[in-house]
Amino acid sequence: LSKDKGILCIPAGSQNFGQRLYVVRKQGSDFNTKEITGVRFVPLIGKYGFES
Repeated sequence: LSKDKGILCIPAGSQNFGQRLYVVRKQGSDFNTKEITGVRFVPLIGKYGFES
C-alpha cells in the first residue's frame, strides 16, 4: 500500500443523539471527507460482547 492513499470510515457524534458516518480519503497531503448517512452504535452482547 502507498503511504499517500488511505480510506477511513468513521462514525462521529454523540452516542445518545445519533451519529453520522463519514468516509475520509487521503490523497497525497489532502483529505476528502464525505458524509454518508446517519448511524447508531449498537453494543455487541452475549458470549463475545461487552461485559454488562
